[in-house]
Amino acid sequence: MTNTENQYFYRKVLRIGLPMAGAQLITSLLSVIDTFMVSSLGDLPLAAVGIGANFGFFLIMVMFGFLSGLGIFIAQFWGSKDIKSIHKVFIITVIIGAVLSTTFFLIVHFNPAMIISLYNNGDSVIEQYWIEFYGVKYLTIISFSYFTMTASFVVMMLMRSVERVWFPTLVSMFTVLLNTFLNYLLIKGNYGFPALGVEGAAIATVISGASGTLFLVGFMILSKEEVYKVKFRRIKEISREFVSMLSKKALPVAINETVWGLGMSAYLMAIGFISADAIASVQISNQIMGLFWVANAGISTACAIMIGNKLGENNLELAKQWGKKLLNLVL
Repeated sequence: MTNTENQYFYRKVLRIGLPMAGAQLITSLLSVIDTFMVSSLGDLPLAAVGIGANFGFFLIMVMFGFLSGLGIFIAQFWGSKDIKSIHKVFIITVIIGAVLSTTFFLIVHFNPAMIISLYNNGDSVIEQYWIEFYGVKYLTIISFSYFTMTASFVVMMLMRSVERVWFPTLVSMFTVLLNTFLNYLLIKGNYGFPALGVEGAAIATVISGASGTLFLVGFMILSKEEVYKVKFRRIKEISREFVSMLSKKALPVAINETVWGLGMSAYLMAIGFISADAIASVQISNQIMGLFWVANAGISTACAIMIGNKLGENNLELAKQWGKKLLNLVL
């Protein structure tokens, strides 16, 4: 590659990867801020929130797996300017998101005590009682956020795959700021608001998540770009062959992320046999560890989008060159 081509390559990585890294940092900071604010309530509420957040994290991993695979196809279709196929993939992601969020909601909202019991295995009966007490309160409310969370993931996946990365990043920033402010008002009851504890943290997450989703969907509705004018009647045009083509790439990624999410859940279950303090400690350490994935998340997402675009343009040689350079960056 010539110097000019190298400069173009790195500019593109920064243009796509930097906002993505910023969005990942903001998301990680949201978890850190939530953990910090809930920790002021004590170890038992923090342990309960950590257990509740872990089940939501499992949903995120499953969705991430599907969207990572399907997002590559949208990037390819964007490279070939096949808007019709982009819309069909988007409709499929909406259906997957609706099925997953509804399934997780029904399990968690109506069986919160069962979810908590999977992780709450310490020796102290008193600790077990209070973790279940706080955990049921938290899960019953936070389960409503699964719908807005999956909706935001789907819309952000579309925007990022067509190289519109700044608006999702700004929405993520707004969501974090709103969530932090609502946490401050509702957890301890500042400025005359009721002190709701873990319920306040859950309500803050639901409201801020719903607000972010409204901004994203509103942007799609108001935008004049054809790629956002999704016609859901095209669901009739989705053939078995089209779904099979997508499944061959997206399903293995989804299974991989699902198994990884199950492994992390099993890890927290094992920690639950120690004590509530151990669960709380792991919750804090996990949030800190998440901050170190920021750069990798930005570059890896840029990699998928950039290579997908070139594959869609049928520029296979340049896609191979970019793949090697991006692999060197993440290693």
